[in-house]
Amino acid sequence: MNPGKMDKWLTVTAFDATAGVYKKVRNAYGAYQYKSRVVLSPHSAALPGAEIITRRIGTVRGSGLTIGGKDYIVADVDDTDRGNLTLTAAAVRLLSCKGTRTESVTGTLNRAENKKTALPDFVAVLSEKYIAHDQQAANAELRTEQVLITAKAVDLRSGDDVTVDGVAYTVMTAHTADDGLNEYIVLRVEDA
Repeated sequence: MNPGKMDKWLTVTAFDATAGVYKKVRNAYGAYQYKSRVVLSPHSAALPGAEIITRRIGTVRGSGLTIGGKDYIVADVDDTDRGNLTLTAAAVRLLSCKGTRTESVTGTLNRAENKKTALPDFVAVLSEKYIAHDQQAANAELRTEQVLITAKAVDLRSGDDVTVDGVAYTVMTAHTADDGLNEYIVLRVEDA
């Protein structure tokens, strides 16, 4: 890819924790090349995406990009070139999410009661979970596990209920060690 031909207009976005969405930070020019496989999360299947060369514009893993109306999340930043950055970004569809946390509190007569608390709304990426094996036993219920990829500012816990684009899931496992993104294994159970 020729870094001298930076002719694609791109918008750099960052996650705004108070609004729960990615907001524009700046615009820049970059050179763009399609990539068929970009690994955004080690827990999810690879997504299509792009390799982008641009000037040093302050992007980090987890930053957002908009190119030609499509949303991307930066999966990798290579800054070995002195004047340019090479970004590997996954093409994503940002979905609106609502969360609810259930906590046990002491109620009347010192009995445990469940208290539901609404979490701030946010946007996230829902991806297929990478599965190395298939379920062998027959079940009377359909269990669908997927990976919910969020900005670092979104804090969910195991057991939280999340509605993603109108579909209810439960957070099973939280993977928060990454420095740019949080990844949550979410489960939906339906009758088969």
